[in-house]
Amino acid sequence: MFDVSAEGQPILCSYDLVADTGSQHSVAKAFDVQVTGGKLDLDFTGIVGDAIVSSVVLVPKDIPTSVLPYARQAQSGVLKMQLDQRNLAQIGLDLYLYANGQPRSGQRFPDDLPTMVAQVEIDAQALISPRSNSLLPRGEISYAEEIGWSATLNDYIYNGAGKNVQVDSTFPLAYDNPDRISGDINILFGDGHVGQFARATASQIIGKPIGDPTNAPPIVSVPSADPKVLSSQMNLRLIALGAFDFANNSVRDGQSLPLDMGTIAQFESIDPPFFLNPRGSSPPPPANLTNREQMAAWVNSTTDYVYVGAHKTATMPPTALIAYENPAEMPDGINLLRGDGVPEFREMRWAIESILADHAQFPRSYL
Repeated sequence: MFDVSAEGQPILCSYDLVADTGSQHSVAKAFDVQVTGGKLDLDFTGIVGDAIVSSVVLVPKDIPTSVLPYARQAQSGVLKMQLDQRNLAQIGLDLYLYANGQPRSGQRFPDDLPTMVAQVEIDAQALISPRSNSLLPRGEISYAEEIGWSATLNDYIYNGAGKNVQVDSTFPLAYDNPDRISGDINILFGDGHVGQFARATASQIIGKPIGDPTNAPPIVSVPSADPKVLSSQMNLRLIALGAFDFANNSVRDGQSLPLDMGTIAQFESIDPPFFLNPRGSSPPPPANLTNREQMAAWVNSTTDYVYVGAHKTATMPPTALIAYENPAEMPDGINLLRGDGVPEFREMRWAIESILADHAQFPRSYL
């Protein structure tokens, strides 16, 4: 058993590793720490025996100014509400996936949401409400670290512990933490649907009083987005749609994505200009392209977007990459096209981390 403190503040007290995770198992714990004085001060103090630590990982959460216009904090209230509802719907789907994989326990839901992250291997970002002030780790984290980080989140209140898939359709399975958001409350019900309710009505459904939030996010001043970044994201969305449509028509080939972007252009009849990055300086395609084969060849000759979808399938994890902007002329950050078809603008440091992590997991895609 041991104590751990960071920057002079206790973060683990009389921690018993074996009691927490069992013998011969590792565990990752995550904490938000404000580093002062240019260095992180950590203290490990043995209570019974010595302290045990195998690694310390620092991941920033501060959002660079160049990225802020494209972060969750900059989205409109309507879009945040929709994304919040999508998160709860995804949580509901994953809860049922977990329960259906537990036939011996009567198809019971997990005891908590981090357990679901560990068992179903979902993207833990779904546990962050875009309406709260929770911040993403802005860097690549391991599977164990993601589970440890998910345990620190409390954007959604979960009621499913001890319940199973036979739960009533009116049962509030999970809902927005009222203390962390302003306005209406989204509720996930037992049949998987999500409803939006005024706080007073939500209080009656949940059966608990709901007061004013004490930890709602402050209003932030957000710089204007670069229209070219947004236009490039639209291009990447179109590339993703083409890649997934090709994969869905390749059932006998395991729903494999096409080997190159030229195939996407030819198969989906997408005009070549959509494969040019408006943030770059590449010239437009020549006017004498007369057939789809020539257009596909020209698309494959462009370097504005780096395609890494080859040898991946439509069932790839959302953290995998399909394509990304060629970073040669873009020092502030680049758009990455994730495995769920969503483009995301990231600062260059994190973007390079993501590309290297994807390369390590899917080396054939980078041949």
